[in-house]
Amino acid sequence: FVMSFVDQPNSFDFSIKVWAQRPALATYSKFTGSNTIEYNPPIPSSGDFVAGTSSVITGGTYHFTNFTAKNMASVTFKGDVIVYVDKSVSYAGTTAMKVAPDSSVVFYHGGDSFSLTGGGVINETQEPSKFRILTQATNVKFSGNSEFHGCVYAPKASLDPSGTTDIFGSFVAREIKIVGTAVFHYDEALSRQSPDSMKRLKKVSWRQLSVAQAIATLKAVKVATPTN
Repeated sequence: FVMSFVDQPNSFDFSIKVWAQRPALATYSKFTGSNTIEYNPPIPSSGDFVAGTSSVITGGTYHFTNFTAKNMASVTFKGDVIVYVDKSVSYAGTTAMKVAPDSSVVFYHGGDSFSLTGGGVINETQEPSKFRILTQATNVKFSGNSEFHGCVYAPKASLDPSGTTDIFGSFVAREIKIVGTAVFHYDEALSRQSPDSMKRLKKVSWRQLSVAQAIATLKAVKVATPTN
């Protein structure tokens, strides 16, 4: 696919590079500029959060120093939840993180490392606006084997979502790479629902290409080719 964006209100240099790989269509997009996320936890930190085998976080605002889940750990969010994390987010549990029906989750992350791997995220609402990540991290890892419904705002990071399933929602990052068999679906309703900090980039055009069309586009424009 080909995307173009306009920044509001500041200006960004935005370029997009598209090429075809067999069997998938790979897309790189990149913008440069000064953009930060306001990180102001309203409550003191309660220390580190370490998930158990079936942790449940209910509606409210939480502030942790680190947020960790691994091995057989799992986390389910019920109600409207806001989570602030100062340093590291590392979710590597084999069981997916879950957002329960009629619930929503917003992660505000002030650290440099955000890793959401393992079982991934199951957003049972299937509404991307109900699971949002806003992070200042430059190191963001994102993968899973479940359909992802959510929004990731990581303006300083190189984002490389991997997996074999479809992605519904939006990604904003310094650099985005989508490869493999996953298919990305942008939800246009997000431009009306997202918080102000996620509206700094506005989609002004979108064109879905087949592999044949992408090859024809590459022949018509000068683009960078991927390196190993």
